[in-house]
Amino acid sequence: ILLQKVHHLGGDHLQTSSSIFWAFCHSNSSSVPFSRLRGLFIMHHVGWGWILSQCKAKKSPTLSSLAFQHFAVHHAADISTLASLKSTKFTTIGLSEGLERHNCRLVSVPALRRYQSTQSPSKRKGKPQVRSDQWKDPQFRSDYMKKLAAQKGFDYNDLDKWYDITLDYIIMNGGNGLAEFADFNLDKILSMEFPQHQWLPWKFTRVQTSFWDDPKVRRRYFDWLGEQLNITQMADWYNVKATQIRAFGGAGLLAAVFGDSVAPAVMSVFPEHPWQFWKFQKVPKGMWEDPKRQREFLEFAAKELGINSMSGWYNVTSSQLIKLGGAALILHLYKVSVVDLVTSVYPEHRWMRWKFVRMGQRDWQDLNLQREYLTWVSNELKLKSLEDWDHVSKKQILLLHGAALLRRPEPSLASV
Repeated sequence: ILLQKVHHLGGDHLQTSSSIFWAFCHSNSSSVPFSRLRGLFIMHHVGWGWILSQCKAKKSPTLSSLAFQHFAVHHAADISTLASLKSTKFTTIGLSEGLERHNCRLVSVPALRRYQSTQSPSKRKGKPQVRSDQWKDPQFRSDYMKKLAAQKGFDYNDLDKWYDITLDYIIMNGGNGLAEFADFNLDKILSMEFPQHQWLPWKFTRVQTSFWDDPKVRRRYFDWLGEQLNITQMADWYNVKATQIRAFGGAGLLAAVFGDSVAPAVMSVFPEHPWQFWKFQKVPKGMWEDPKRQREFLEFAAKELGINSMSGWYNVTSSQLIKLGGAALILHLYKVSVVDLVTSVYPEHRWMRWKFVRMGQRDWQDLNLQREYLTWVSNELKLKSLEDWDHVSKKQILLLHGAALLRRPEPSLASV
């Protein structure tokens, strides 16, 4: 019933969870037509390695040729693993232990077919066969690379042009043995051919997501990016936009590691610098919600506004904090309430909320606050009995920060 409902929904409009896949892989049926669910798998981008491992546990999945092609195109998979499979039906599917989605390479169907055809003895009749040990010869590799450059129409010594070459292209043009010799790593292929040149992997057409996992690689990229953007001091990074990083090959880094945000990327790569995250062009949504970061901003604001004691916060306005870079904090998280912000960040201090210059009528709706305020006024005016309130004037209340209280619907002091 579950599979029928999934098939009825269709891949183009399907919004579901991984529980569907769990139900599929652990269903009681002995065989499920994989092609019926290909849209489902493509829409959800479930890891290739995870699905195949589940199929292996199932031991009897039936995969159609069409479903296999969709898998090859839409999911990351190591070409050597794919090539070991047949393109019609599979039973038990073996996986290398380290095969995971974020560590795999994207390989197109044409490249895969090319690789398979070269591995099949029946397909090689009439063609000169290249022995695998020939790729160990530097001269043989160099001759092949020169032919490849000529075929592509660029000068062999024009190193920047090699960034446009993909691993698929090498495999499709007789270089499957070379790709296998270099562990299907394009950077390694070019490094063997041009050992004196320092290749920048992020400039290639395709970069593995796992490539950015190494902090040293990120630092190397940002050092290079700084040169490209003419950054002369650390403060210049505040003005860098995500579009600039994407334009220089860092799209995968932002998307896979830092949620498409510049601020956490720069702060992570250069942790030795005392960053003020609110100065970046765009602050990540969840960064302001961290109480430690809110306190960090207020400490910065205190220095800028010359606040030397807690009582100094009573005279701060929201516009002052906005000018210092706290717009998102004061406008969205605290609804333009400096009172709520300051009392939330410094709960250890005993605040008198009525002393804030922007104390609003909404705050006075709390009866406990009204009683606390009037108790304080009573102490300030040295009132000894309830009858003494008959002699208190509105002017005195105004001078004691009670203006907003008297602007309530019941404006008389007696009603309060």
